[in-house]
Amino acid sequence: MAKPSTFDADFLITEKTYKALEQLLNDLVKYVVIYLQPKSKNQKHLVIETMSYTNILRKERVTQFEEGLAEMLLKNAHANGIENVLGMALQRTGDVFHCVAKIKTERDYLIKSRFLGPLTTAIRTEVKEINHQREKLERKRREYDACVHKSSENAKKIAQKKLDISTEDVALRMKNFIEANRKRVFELLTLINVLREYQHEYGNLLKPLGDQVAMAMEGAGLELPEPIKLSPVHTFNDTLNITHDSIEVAKQTGSGRFIPNLPEPPKKKDDKKSLFGQNNLMAKSIVSRPGSAELVRHEYTTRLDDSFSTQDSILPDQPLCIALYDFEAENYGELTIVEGQKVELLSQPDNEWFEGRVDGKIGFFPIRYVRVIVPLK
Repeated sequence: MAKPSTFDADFLITEKTYKALEQLLNDLVKYVVIYLQPKSKNQKHLVIETMSYTNILRKERVTQFEEGLAEMLLKNAHANGIENVLGMALQRTGDVFHCVAKIKTERDYLIKSRFLGPLTTAIRTEVKEINHQREKLERKRREYDACVHKSSENAKKIAQKKLDISTEDVALRMKNFIEANRKRVFELLTLINVLREYQHEYGNLLKPLGDQVAMAMEGAGLELPEPIKLSPVHTFNDTLNITHDSIEVAKQTGSGRFIPNLPEPPKKKDDKKSLFGQNNLMAKSIVSRPGSAELVRHEYTTRLDDSFSTQDSILPDQPLCIALYDFEAENYGELTIVEGQKVELLSQPDNEWFEGRVDGKIGFFPIRYVRVIVPLK
C-alpha cells in the first residue's frame, strides 16, 4: 500500500508553531477569565458574544464577591452597634469593600477591552479562516493522492501545481499569523500593568482602613496584633530568570512545500547500507534536494542490541545531543524526543534535520530542537 504524501519540513515546523500559538490564545482567554472570576456564573460580563466594538465595551451590572462581604459587614455593624470599636471597624471595612468591588468591576472591563477583546478577535477571525484553509488543503492533498496513480503525467503536473499554490497560500497565512502574534506580548504587558495598578488601588484603600482601626484600638486601650511581614520563597531576579530560545522563529527556506508520493526504490539483497546510502539512487536524489523529504522516506529499524539500549548506555565518544524542547513525531519517519533526553546522533541529511536513535527507535528530528554534546565525525 502506497504511503500518503506529506509536506516539507519547513511547512511542518510552521504548522507546529501556528498550532502552539493558536492553543496559547485560547488558553490565555480561558484562564484569564477564570482568574478574574473563578465561578462560571460570574463570568457573563467577560464573555464577548459578538466582535462589535460596542459589545466589547458594553458594561452591565456585575456582582463581585466583595459586595456580599461588604453587605454582611454592614449588617452586623448595625446589629452590634457602631458606637463601640468593633461596630465602627465593621462599618468602615464594609464601606471599603464596597469600593473594592467597584474597582474590581472596572478592572474586569478594562481587561476585557484591552486584553480579552484583541485575543478573541484573532481567534474568531484569523484562526477560523486559517483553519478553514488548512482543511481545504488537506482535502486537496488526499484528492491528489487518490488520482496520482490513475491520471496522465500532464494531469499529475497540473494537480501538483494547484496543490503547491494552495500550500504556499496556507503557509504564508500561518507565517503572517505567527509574525503578528509574536507581538501578543503587548497585550500581556497590558494585562500585567492593569493588574498592578488595581492591586495598588486596593492597597490605597486598605492601608488607611488599617491605620484607622489601629488608632481606634489604641484609643480603646486594646492590644494591636503583630505586623504582617511577607517572606518570599524566591527573589524577583529568580522570577526574571527566563530564556528566550523558545521564541525563535523557524528559518525560512526556498524549497517547495509539497512532497509527492514517490515510489520506493527496489532494495538489493546484499545491500547492507542505510536507506540513504550511495547504493540507493532515489534516496540520494532526495537528500540533494532543498528542504529534503527524508522524514517521509525513513523507516524505523531495530536491532537486537538496540532493544536493550538506554539513556545511560551511550558511549562517551558516541555522537550525542540533548533535547532542548519536546518534539512529537507527527509524520512517518520522525522521532519523538523529550526535553532533557539524550539522543544518539547517526547522521545529518541536511541543515535542518538530524537522524538519531532513542531506545532502539531511529528517526528524524529538527536540529534546532537539540544541543549537540558530541558532534558527528
